[in-house]
Amino acid sequence: HMLRNQLGDELWWKSISHFMNKFAFQNVETNDFKVAIEEATGYNLQWFFNEWLYRAGIPELTVEESFDDAQGKLKLTVKQTQLPDSLTGTFVFPVNVEIFTSTGSKVEQLWVDRRNKEFTFQLTEKPLAVVFDKGSVLLKKITFERSSDELIYLLEHGDVAARLEALDQLKQRINSDDSVKVVTAISYRLTTDSFWGVRANAAEALGNVHDVYVAQKLLSALNDGNSRIRASAVKALENFTGENIITALKKIFNEDSSYYVVSLALSALTTLDATNLSTYCSDGLKKESHQEMIRIAALKALAKKGDATSIKTITEYTQPGYSTKIRTEAISILSRSSVDTAMLIKNFTKLLLDPIPPIRRAAISALENFTRDDVLQILKNRLVVEGDNRIRRTIEDAIKSIEEQI
Repeated sequence: HMLRNQLGDELWWKSISHFMNKFAFQNVETNDFKVAIEEATGYNLQWFFNEWLYRAGIPELTVEESFDDAQGKLKLTVKQTQLPDSLTGTFVFPVNVEIFTSTGSKVEQLWVDRRNKEFTFQLTEKPLAVVFDKGSVLLKKITFERSSDELIYLLEHGDVAARLEALDQLKQRINSDDSVKVVTAISYRLTTDSFWGVRANAAEALGNVHDVYVAQKLLSALNDGNSRIRASAVKALENFTGENIITALKKIFNEDSSYYVVSLALSALTTLDATNLSTYCSDGLKKESHQEMIRIAALKALAKKGDATSIKTITEYTQPGYSTKIRTEAISILSRSSVDTAMLIKNFTKLLLDPIPPIRRAAISALENFTRDDVLQILKNRLVVEGDNRIRRTIEDAIKSIEEQI
């Protein structure tokens, strides 16, 4: 991706075509790729391959900005903070910086070639926002703190990468002095942004805001055509209370077209309306879904309740007659339940005889949770008769783990 951005689309595809034709049906190595690109473009790319393929690490950057009103100068300071070693040194790379003003935006390409480097830009006014690495092309870690007003501007006017980056910083300020304008800006993006990822992240961020206005925005997001937005809204609404929220989640649970969203709604309902947990779980256990995700959500909710009836239901789903997926999940859920240890060990020991390998493997993993001599002996006995070599290795690992813990 970085190389394609460096060359541009035309030269990138010209390079790929040349590489594929030159080396068709041959073995190749990294240098063959580099040479093919150089032959197709005339560019010497040794620096790029040294930087990103033959050496280690990535640039870890701290970027700081300041504006001198008197001189009309924007200063950007770029510091590389990664720890140097024999394979990781100072990175040299081009990067695009986008500067927004009232007249629009302009993009400047910079070359960072020192651990600390300053860049200045002559402007006629203070910039409204600055983006370092437009499009988030560079493989990096970055710290670039900006004002809430600047981030809110980017949330509306930046490209997708800039909006996501701005949102990541803004959600850390939801409880700050700027909370009102931050929450308003994020709420607006929840329902208007053209990219689903921004809308989903906005919903996630708003889950920590206990406000009627925000709750209404999240409820409206339940009607979004993208199931990923609805999923994020459901998870966020789990942090709110109110009959209107329970009613909306019931509707999602009963009618939504996405199995994943339905499973999340079930989890949220069992948290917000715990009195009716058993009813929700009973309804959930009747629903077919891909990879049993709705039934699994129901079993996890029953485990939270933890009463004898709930544990009995979970145990039932470990037995033959159900799909392998739900059985293995039920075994895992049951192993984390605080119930009678002797009963659990007895149940898992019986499952070591199951003809389905994944069930035996799940039972072994469950037994590994018990650091007891009797469990150790059970596993050793099973190791003697187990015919599947892969499962034998699982048993051996479990035995070693228990022995170390004992």
